[in-house]
Amino acid sequence: MSDIVFPDRNEHEFFAMAQKLGTKTLVLVYPSAELAAHPPAAPKGLHIRTAVLAEPRKARQFRQGGMLAFVKCSDSDRAVLEQGAADVLFGAESTQPKDYAHQRGSGLNHVMCALAHKNKVAIGFSFESILSASGAQRAQLLGRMMQNMMLCRKYKVQMVIASFATDPWKMRSSHDLQSFFTELGMHPAEAKKAANAF
Repeated sequence: MSDIVFPDRNEHEFFAMAQKLGTKTLVLVYPSAELAAHPPAAPKGLHIRTAVLAEPRKARQFRQGGMLAFVKCSDSDRAVLEQGAADVLFGAESTQPKDYAHQRGSGLNHVMCALAHKNKVAIGFSFESILSASGAQRAQLLGRMMQNMMLCRKYKVQMVIASFATDPWKMRSSHDLQSFFTELGMHPAEAKKAANAF
């Protein structure tokens, strides 16, 4: 039972919410290696891991240095996947401005998924991105996520599901995340593995 969050000097608020939700492992993603190297002490029973939210061109050095490297999807996704530069690439569903006539512009394709599998880059699915969207945009995001899950399954790419919360109130329990993504099309075993990737 793990979650991934983006604290901004409010780690203790995330710790408190994690304990309420029954989270056992919390991954704190920081904008720099310096912050990631010195997280505050966590309460008893909560395991903390840290990661760096890296720019695509710098991610590889963090991963090679033994730090978890998270990269938000951008125009450089293909290069990140080819180089195996990140541990987790997330937010693919939000990168394309519009869908195509016969498929969704989901940010991933078969070539990218093959590279992700080969270079052991996990694809992250953010629950906060859904919370932050509404109406037609939310429907579009959900459809794109469903397509990306099918691609990841076909090419045996590791998936990661988490709240990716920037605010403690946007966190969700592992059980809730698994239930939600199972409804979107993940198999229960896939959802369990993806929710406990860390």
